Amino acid sequence: MKSMLTQVDEATPLIVRLLSESEKLSPQTLESLRKAQKTQNMTLEEVIIRQELASEGAVAAAYSKHFVIPLFAPPPEEFRLRNDVAEILPERLCRDHLIAPLSLDEGVLTVAFFSPSELLLLDE
Repeated sequence: MKSMLTQVDEATPLIVRLLSESEKLSPQTLESLRKAQKTQNMTLEEVIIRQELASEGAVAAAYSKHFVIPLFAPPPEEFRLRNDVAEILPERLCRDHLIAPLSLDEGVLTVAFFSPSELLLLDE
């Protein structure tokens, strides 16, 4: 079977390249994804998930593997955001960037984020 990687290049968005590697998304769909992204004012990841081209878990797993970062996926009934930790970052910042402070241990704040584009925000 021919690898999907032969059909993508560096100009192809990272998430499309990552999902193409696992054969979950074809680069041929990129143009329609970009159009939907613009008209619906969503991230490319959100469009991929909404169009059911890949699950939220598949997108998260692809980024987790690529950036060698842990995948945050607690069972919903077990996870509770602590108020003292939630107050560390402004609510608007968290909503605007789809990030959530999870814990504060020995001065280290652990943050979950939807998209790796927010990695640069973590330095701030």
